[in-house]
Amino acid sequence: MTLQEIEDIQKEELDSKKGHLAALKSAAQAEIRLVQIQNKKQELERKLESLKDRESKQQWQLQNQLDEATAAPLRAVDPRLVMASPGQDLDADSKAAIEAFARLFVPNDKGFDWFDAEYVAQPARQTDFAEQRRHIEGELQGLEKERAELADTANQEHDRPRLIERTEKEIRAIVKDLDTLSRYPGAATTLRDATEEKQAAEEQLAKLEEQARLEQEKQDAVQQKAAKARAEKERIEERERELTGLSRSVGTVEHRFPHLRTVEVEQPLAIEQVSVAAFDDLQTQLDDLEERRRSILDHLRQFVYLGIHEDTEGELQKDSPASSVIRETFKSLSDLFAGMVEQWNVLEQQVGIHNETVASYRQALKSNHEHIARFEAQLNRELDGVCINDLVEIRVDIHTDPKFRNLVEEANNIDPYGNQLQSDAFYDRLRVFVADFFGESGSKRLTMDRVITGISYRTRKENAASLDKKGQSTSTTALINLELVYRLLKRVLYPGVQLSFPMVLDELASVDISQMPSLLERLRKQGFNLFSAATHSASAEVIYLIGRHLEVGQMRTARPYSPQRTLVFWGGAEGFTNGESLSQWADQSQSSLLEPADE
Repeated sequence: MTLQEIEDIQKEELDSKKGHLAALKSAAQAEIRLVQIQNKKQELERKLESLKDRESKQQWQLQNQLDEATAAPLRAVDPRLVMASPGQDLDADSKAAIEAFARLFVPNDKGFDWFDAEYVAQPARQTDFAEQRRHIEGELQGLEKERAELADTANQEHDRPRLIERTEKEIRAIVKDLDTLSRYPGAATTLRDATEEKQAAEEQLAKLEEQARLEQEKQDAVQQKAAKARAEKERIEERERELTGLSRSVGTVEHRFPHLRTVEVEQPLAIEQVSVAAFDDLQTQLDDLEERRRSILDHLRQFVYLGIHEDTEGELQKDSPASSVIRETFKSLSDLFAGMVEQWNVLEQQVGIHNETVASYRQALKSNHEHIARFEAQLNRELDGVCINDLVEIRVDIHTDPKFRNLVEEANNIDPYGNQLQSDAFYDRLRVFVADFFGESGSKRLTMDRVITGISYRTRKENAASLDKKGQSTSTTALINLELVYRLLKRVLYPGVQLSFPMVLDELASVDISQMPSLLERLRKQGFNLFSAATHSASAEVIYLIGRHLEVGQMRTARPYSPQRTLVFWGGAEGFTNGESLSQWADQSQSSLLEPADE
């Protein structure tokens, strides 16, 4: 956009603002301004319609139908020529006429020559219909806003001063912009002159900077020479201080190691090889040598303390034994260790024999442990499918002595066939086991009654998911014991052989009365007879379930078979007849005990 176009737009805007200001100040001018606004809106609406029509015909623009060689000179004259659209495809005559006209333009470096006139080439571009439409719509919105302000101001007089003040500010801003535009050509000339002066000054500054650079390089060269001289001087001084310090350090080392004074080197060191680092390395080697000498002395003295070597004259105990003493001691120990191979072979044979013995003990322990595990598995197989009361699964756990278990676990971890003694932990556990099992009794046999410490049961009820280690009631435990004993007895009996054993229950009251029938029924089926003791509080119901009740303690005899056994019981048992004759309850086999005592 050119300066003239910008100025025209600003002047048009200024005229519009002035008309708006006049309309705000005068009702008559407001009427005139409203008419102008209406006419302007109609004009813009026509432009908007025309723009829409042009946009619909965009595909037939001349620049889309003509070759670039034909369109380029027309675009240089005025871009609008090639952006025009006939609304249809060009016919052959029209296209030929346009191409003939374009050929009259002669191309040059900058554009085209039209006889004695020159046109600068313009780049191809598309019409921005969206931008033009937004511009027209913006103007329409501005006119509508101005119309609304004039219409509202007629109804609201209190807003008029504020609108007048705002419009005056806008007019002053536009006038200021126009003034700036009027001064722009002179400012451009002044800027061009200033640019030329600035370029000349920059050239002069570049020359001065080049001279300064050359002078700086000379100065840097002189400073480098001075720096090298100072560095050389400092190096010599530092070297002098280093050699002085080394001289003192050499004296200290000679004091620590007096024998170094008599040492003579084959060839002196070059001056370049004399340094603090080299001396520190030498001193480190001397310290290491001295440390090794002390370590050797300490080890030789340990051999003396352990009785491996004899130092009758105490030469090794001195602060600085002679080298000959150290060599003689070392030779004596070398001779001693030379014979160790044969002794070692003898010890390996003894260890092998010992390990074979340990292996036999280990196998015995392992066999006993596996026997217990197999027996436990057999018991659990016997109890598969056994249900007692509300228990649907019963498992037996055989508990062994912890010392026995620990010894078996440790024995499983040893290698009895190697040439090394077993671990200290194994022998510690073995000593504890032997002391506990064979120490006081003096027995040399290991029996199961000492290894097995007890058994326990794990049970599961019908709706439980896992086994429970919690103890059961006395009656339930008695039934489990009974079942286990019954199945163990079956394993040792021949087929067809039946046995009847009493099942002794120390306290009958410990069994719940509700579980008594199931206990008696299981005893009867498995061939056991219940024999139990009860206090005087035993109920008639319990006596009825048991069947026979013997009362002990009501009578004493003067003729006991032992002085401590004076209690007697009457020969007959008590019970329920269920309608039978009473003669079966009368037993006078002990009636003689009722005779008067001969006192």
